[in-house]
Amino acid sequence: MESRPILIIDDNDDDFRILARYAGPEYRALYDDGSSDVGALTERHRPDCIMIDYHLAGKKGIEVLRRLKADAATAHIPVVMITGETDPSVIIEGMKSGAADYLVKERLRKTAVKATVRQAIEKAEMERKLEEQRQQIVEFSRTDELTGVFNRRYMLERLRNEIDRTKRSGTTFTLTMLDVDHLKEINDTCGHLAGDRLLVEVVEVIRKGVRKTDYLGRYGGDEFLVVLLESVRRSRWETLKLHAAKIDTLRRAIASRRIPWDGGGLSVSASFGVAIYGEHTPSCTALLDEADRMLYRAKQNGKNSVACSCDGQGGLFTGAVD
Repeated sequence: MESRPILIIDDNDDDFRILARYAGPEYRALYDDGSSDVGALTERHRPDCIMIDYHLAGKKGIEVLRRLKADAATAHIPVVMITGETDPSVIIEGMKSGAADYLVKERLRKTAVKATVRQAIEKAEMERKLEEQRQQIVEFSRTDELTGVFNRRYMLERLRNEIDRTKRSGTTFTLTMLDVDHLKEINDTCGHLAGDRLLVEVVEVIRKGVRKTDYLGRYGGDEFLVVLLESVRRSRWETLKLHAAKIDTLRRAIASRRIPWDGGGLSVSASFGVAIYGEHTPSCTALLDEADRMLYRAKQNGKNSVACSCDGQGGLFTGAVD
């Protein structure tokens, strides 16, 4: 089995050699006297564990420990504090600062060094797995199972947050509600698997056409929400024109999509209602209602179209917005 790298930071060569001998051969010890940049060291050597002497020339090892734990790039690496102090306050200080464990120099034993390093690494790995599981749970709680985009609950939460942010920044944003045309007929004639495939394809087109800073989520059934953000202060009408043009590009991309299915192909189109946040849409509910009203207008126009609203004034667009 290949030895796992550990980094020992100690300004005493004799102490380093003792620790390195006790840790081997399971652990391959790398040495630094505390004068190097610890961040660069960890990036270069990627140790599974770091051992730091509490007393280093010119500074305390506790300061190095705190820097490691404050840096996201190194915070996950377990640190064992090495000290010659028997004062409990020193040990408590190290543990409060993020040390996984500690060893007292006068009591160093081969079995103790190996066990302490092994347990520190195992604890860090367990914590990492638990954090990954927690992140998965969070992701599942806000993601639509079929399409992989945000679900309704999370989109409404983001929408409320965006309204609050916009009030502070003085910028604005648009909300688009879209509906896949004729999905019921496709479900009835080709089956729900075909309908699901169309939804996934529509989402893929939209996902590729918006920025990572924008939001896309499933509102329910075949309805989706797209929040296009604006970092530049423009008039609401100028912002609406720009965003409506982008939405119309998405509409045309969806309409030109031919999806292989059951030896043939399926075509799909979508209708879009675009509303801009402003004094006529001051809340999440008001903005959703206006986008829904514009979506209904797009449907009335024969579907496969974009309808927009700004300050209570609506317009119908199926191409570039003038």
